[in-house]
Amino acid sequence: LHMDVEPTYGTVLMCAYRDSANGNKGTLRMGTISGTSITFGTSDVYYDSAVQRERVMFDQNNAGKFIAVVKGSSSTNPSYWGNAVAGNCVQ
Repeated sequence: LHMDVEPTYGTVLMCAYRDSANGNKGTLRMGTISGTSITFGTSDVYYDSAVQRERVMFDQNNAGKFIAVVKGSSSTNPSYWGNAVAGNCVQ
């Protein structure tokens, strides 16, 4: 599991994780922070194969923009980081 908080709004976070219930596919879930509570939206598969590691980061210079990257579980090249998805979160 890897999380990052959107720096401009400060009330949005994005989680990237391997969904073990769905074949370890790379999955994103956005959350909204309100006081001491976090409400999560629905999950979204962004990498439709098994993932070894995942990262998500918000762009410090562009409000609401993020990138998520994965390290696939390929046995032929296990150190290869590839496949990225960029997106916008709407508050």
